[in-house]
Amino acid sequence: MTNDNPDANSASPDAPKTVDAPRPNVDAPPTGPATRVWVYGDFLTNNTTQLGTFVHESAQMPVTMTGIPSTGKLYDLLGTPFSINANGTKIAYVADSTVAGRWDLFLADADGGNAVTVTTAVNTATITDPSFSPDGTKLAFVSDRDVATQKDIYVVDAAASSTPVRVSPARNNVALDASSFVWSPDSKLLAMTGDFATDARYALWTVDTTAATPAPVQVLTDAENLATTPNGVLSPGPKWVSNTKVVFYGALTAAGDRHLYVATAGTAGVTELASTAITRADSTKAEAHVFGISPDLSKIVFSSDGITATAFELYVANTDGTGTPTRLTAGTTRAGSDLDGFEELAFSPDGMKVAVVADWGATDAKYEPYVVSLAGGDLHRVAIPGDPIDAMRDASKLQWTRGGAKLYFRADGGATDNEFGLWVANPVMTDGTATLAVSAPVNGDVSGVITRDVP
Repeated sequence: MTNDNPDANSASPDAPKTVDAPRPNVDAPPTGPATRVWVYGDFLTNNTTQLGTFVHESAQMPVTMTGIPSTGKLYDLLGTPFSINANGTKIAYVADSTVAGRWDLFLADADGGNAVTVTTAVNTATITDPSFSPDGTKLAFVSDRDVATQKDIYVVDAAASSTPVRVSPARNNVALDASSFVWSPDSKLLAMTGDFATDARYALWTVDTTAATPAPVQVLTDAENLATTPNGVLSPGPKWVSNTKVVFYGALTAAGDRHLYVATAGTAGVTELASTAITRADSTKAEAHVFGISPDLSKIVFSSDGITATAFELYVANTDGTGTPTRLTAGTTRAGSDLDGFEELAFSPDGMKVAVVADWGATDAKYEPYVVSLAGGDLHRVAIPGDPIDAMRDASKLQWTRGGAKLYFRADGGATDNEFGLWVANPVMTDGTATLAVSAPVNGDVSGVITRDVP
């Protein structure tokens, strides 16, 4: 079920918000000989947020990990406090390891060793949502280091003692904030969203981070954004489909209907992505919602109520706008059902399947893990978190292992509701039995998981 609350600090899946890994362009599916898993949350000590890591192939379930950092904790009040580089050799995280309550940006080896300070927080500023460039040489992040409580986007070298450069539009207004960003595949550009020009008008900007003086360009203009609430670029934010083209989900029309749009970096003006436009049998136009981009950037998988209004099916289409979409689901989803608007789609390592979280089962608002082939057919529910009829038991944060052999996910699938652990299942099974991979103490939780295939 979708929610249209526009408040960026609300629980709405449509609300503009900072978005970090996994991003299809940055956090590519695993491709190496072994899978390293990183887990995030207060899974060791309640209210102490840390990272932990293990190698999937040699792990004994449930896994006990050592917390990263060993001193202090990760920032956990807003956004995501860590990122993993594409080849799984480095991690970046925000923690108060040096001074309690001061949230600095650190760079470390995959297991947390050899940590160095990339940049120190200024005064009471926060740093959130660090994200490696695809080539691993730079980090982008959100911070209010220049104007207190005004969120801006910065880029810094992924190295010790580096100086951040602000790349979001210059202004001095705490009401105008950055919402999300994503790197281009060539590590040169950033696509950014936020109400940088007009309060509560969520526009799209791009910037060349390699320029001597980065000059952001507003791509989605306020004049094109005719919607009221919600409006503009909506969560989960933009995604690149080439080094120059960006796709986003947004509400731009006066009627407020939501579609997928495409824009060119550095050029004002957007158009609807033609390959995702669907007209129902009754001649009404369908809306789109959650979407993801395949690892090779050629396909977009998205949900749309293409048959019955508010009954969201899954479709695949070409990212270049040619052709028409192919429906991957059976066409029988019930009204009000959809993918979870908070969750990214997870493509298998070979790009032939996609894992999604949806409430397509018998219980409304119970979000469960599904896998489907991009060739069509074979849609199946991988596992049922907890009680099959308990809508409060959900799955999230889907991640594949090497070769698509296993699927990790976060869920409160044990004896106690709202106690989230990390689970792993066989993605070819239907309603299979998942194995508890990482448990958490009472009131503690696993908050997320990232996988990379490594040498």
